[in-house]
Amino acid sequence: RFRAMDPSQVALYEAFGASGTPIPWTEVYMALRTGAADGQMNPPMYILLGSLQEVQKYLTLANIQYSDQFLVANGQLLESLSDEERTALLDSVKEANAQARQDNQSQVESRIALLEEQGMEVIRPSEADLEAFRSKGQPAYLE
Repeated sequence: RFRAMDPSQVALYEAFGASGTPIPWTEVYMALRTGAADGQMNPPMYILLGSLQEVQKYLTLANIQYSDQFLVANGQLLESLSDEERTALLDSVKEANAQARQDNQSQVESRIALLEEQGMEVIRPSEADLEAFRSKGQPAYLE
């Protein structure tokens, strides 16, 4: 039983022969602690933010998900901007997004090391294993 965010993740887990259960982020810690879920899928940063290393023994680096961040803007505000201002804003958003992704990626290995220091067993699947995961899961996820 794995915590799923949405129906596409439920389908992915089912393709692997497991079950996916929609569980809100705020309930993941307790779900892992009580056994309502046996695992979850999140990058190391979110495992640390949620202190999930306290209730989860294994960290498998499957590299199957990248967590995007969203910037939401008021439509009226965007429409009120001149073309020049809107272009400047959107260019700044693209630059900030690229920088955030770079900053986040630069810290992945140190976060993995920290989780390992805190008792998680880190599993680094081989490329063949990752390809097997892709082959098994991608059709269900896309569907």
